Amino acid sequence: MNPVFSCPRIKAVTLALSPAFRWKLLPQTPAERDRLSSALKLRPLTAQILSNRGLTDVQQATDAAQPSLRHIADPTSIPGFADASAALMRALKQGTHVLIHGDYDCDGLCGSAILHHLFQSVGIASTTYVPDRERDGYSFEPRSLEAARACGAGLIIAVDNGTTAYEWLDKLAEEGFEVVIVDHHPPGDQEANCAALMNPLLADAESGAFHGYCGAGVAWLLTWGFLRDLHGSDGQLPENQRRLLMDTLTLAAVATIGDAMKLVGPNRGLIRKGLAHLSSCTLPGVKALAEMCKMPDPPTARDIGFRFAPALNAPGRLGRAQVTADLLACTDLTEARQLAATAQALNDERKNLQNRQARQLEADSENQRENGAAALVIGSADVQFGILGPVASRIVDHSGLPVFAWAETEPGLARGSSRAPDGYNLYPLFQAADDAGLLKGWGGHKQASGFHFDPIHAEALEKCIHEAAALQPKPPLPELVIDCEVAPFEIDVAQIAEITSLEPWGRGFQPPLFMASGLKLLRGPRVMGADETHLSFELERDGNTVRCVAWNRAASWGGLQAGDQVDVVFRAEINAFRGRKNVQWTLEDLRTSTGI
Repeated sequence: MNPVFSCPRIKAVTLALSPAFRWKLLPQTPAERDRLSSALKLRPLTAQILSNRGLTDVQQATDAAQPSLRHIADPTSIPGFADASAALMRALKQGTHVLIHGDYDCDGLCGSAILHHLFQSVGIASTTYVPDRERDGYSFEPRSLEAARACGAGLIIAVDNGTTAYEWLDKLAEEGFEVVIVDHHPPGDQEANCAALMNPLLADAESGAFHGYCGAGVAWLLTWGFLRDLHGSDGQLPENQRRLLMDTLTLAAVATIGDAMKLVGPNRGLIRKGLAHLSSCTLPGVKALAEMCKMPDPPTARDIGFRFAPALNAPGRLGRAQVTADLLACTDLTEARQLAATAQALNDERKNLQNRQARQLEADSENQRENGAAALVIGSADVQFGILGPVASRIVDHSGLPVFAWAETEPGLARGSSRAPDGYNLYPLFQAADDAGLLKGWGGHKQASGFHFDPIHAEALEKCIHEAAALQPKPPLPELVIDCEVAPFEIDVAQIAEITSLEPWGRGFQPPLFMASGLKLLRGPRVMGADETHLSFELERDGNTVRCVAWNRAASWGGLQAGDQVDVVFRAEINAFRGRKNVQWTLEDLRTSTGI
């Protein structure tokens, strides 16, 4: 038997003693595993991980494990590209000023910066405008028109927004503006009144090569295709523009991660190459923020998702998205470092504010849980709107219930953000509130939607959603999908390094989780962190010991004692300390042992 799979199976892998998770051990596929292992020269466990992600074909597995830019779609084939490129060519030839109309999140800001640097490179004058999250909301709004008039724009190019802004597109056309939309959001059933709508989702379902890009990814494809059009398909790009493509590819990679796009297909090559270039990127804003965030070389998708992208997003969450826009457009490193310091300070402020207000909202949600609520409705006039999404997601993770979080953004108007567990549909709850006349508007996805209402109806809205949620099936407990059951000695430093080589990990290509059973605590856990919320301890089985860390679990697991027998689900990582590399398990869940 292959040693990777020598650990006996536990008695019941789907029965979780932890109230938050169900454990699901994926079935093993020996024939597929061995075939991939031989063809790709990978260890069996690594090959099993690929097989578990549906990559049973050798070529598919090779493409996923060794992604490159050759997998990226030809931009000239994307719906709307030809019209978009033609509009930019007219602006260049006619000296038209362009308003780049971005969005306040990481995707919209990176996409706007990509086009800003393109226009700067080819000699198109442009101004970037970013709506305020709280004051203006998403996509076009009255200040968009004011900004276009103020800068004398003849062309407006919307990045990461605008696909379904039909009324505003009509209004802008009446005002004499030419509009190009560069977006990735689902199209509606109306025809957009614009010069170009470049959106991969307009391609038919068979054209999977076009799907999955974020807004900045589409902006980068437009940049690449336009430069090809400018110089001729057989022409060689000048060195500065080849460098521009690589520098802006880094922005597209950051945005793809920051916008939580699936890290499959062409996105894997885009991210792999974009992140590999981050340390060589010549854009002052990227260099300065990478220094500020102390990014490793090369960074992982996790580094971007937890450190770099939040710093880009934070100013927008606090109503200062222009700080990020200026940072990414900056051409002077000294100025960029000042702006990066401001962005990081705002990120620290955002985290402090989020933690403080999260505690308040979590206390309110806990009271509702104790009273048997099937959905949680939380908010007040004092909450910062920009932090609602992350806080709602955090409470969903802790409670397993749908969450409706709101803030009063101006007198007579409250805006909110809702989140739900996997498999839960928010629409019936919104429909009930809408039918009761309690909402001014709502929309989004089944598990993440926005809404707004008059705060005078806050109590009535809470009651209505509680009643509607009580009629819905109870949300299923979230699953931990486990790749394989192992023993402590079976994952060494070399194995972890090989698994790491499969980066990027993320949505659609989740990092592997492993399970080990029948382990004994050598001693009670040690509390870590300034706020004493984390744990460190050692587990042992059959004479093999491994160090474990558990983030934010001091409250739930702090009572563990030496000698306790546990089963765990974990991520295998390398802990490098003073030049030594050791295996470390980061625990995702733990239960009293069911035996081995």
